[in-house]
Amino acid sequence: MTDLINSFPPISLEQMSGVKLMNRTDTKFVTTMEHLRQLLEMARHDYYIQTT
Repeated sequence: MTDLINSFPPISLEQMSGVKLMNRTDTKFVTTMEHLRQLLEMARHDYYIQTT
């Protein structure tokens, strides 16, 4: 799982200040590790991982 997380492009808090954020509603889900892995693989080209 760590390798998959590390495959996301990073974005810092400073860089985030230039990104227009959408209004959002947080929704929580319960899933298996395998489904989580599949979801992350599908999302990794469209999302960033925030770094410090």
